[in-house]
Amino acid sequence: MTGALGTTAEHIYGVYTGRLKGDLLHGPAKAEAIRALVHEHGLDLAHCFAYSDSYNDLPMLSLVGHPCAFNPDGRLLAHAAEQDWQIQDYRSGRKAARLGLLGAGGAGAMAGAVATGYAVRRILRG
Repeated sequence: MTGALGTTAEHIYGVYTGRLKGDLLHGPAKAEAIRALVHEHGLDLAHCFAYSDSYNDLPMLSLVGHPCAFNPDGRLLAHAAEQDWQIQDYRSGRKAARLGLLGAGGAGAMAGAVATGYAVRRILRG
């Protein structure tokens, strides 16, 4: 990557102050920053790409010729599907793995409970 746009944290003598340098780059402000970049460098937005996971970035995504919803929130997913935008969601593997682990943990707990039940029954029968 040769450059990026983003909210900039203020620092003085290499120490962060906790304040921002300029405004928060969010929502419509991202679209304005991109328009300024396009003007400065003579870019053609029809050939540009933008990626986001949030519906808040809709103004930015709507500017470019190649918008991509990347691990999108629900509202962005719905809008991207409606607009036939590219959608990349890499969370499904993690969800499946997590559900698999929860299922395996549940099965293990059930097996342990059954084994404990048999052991207690044996002890009580004497």
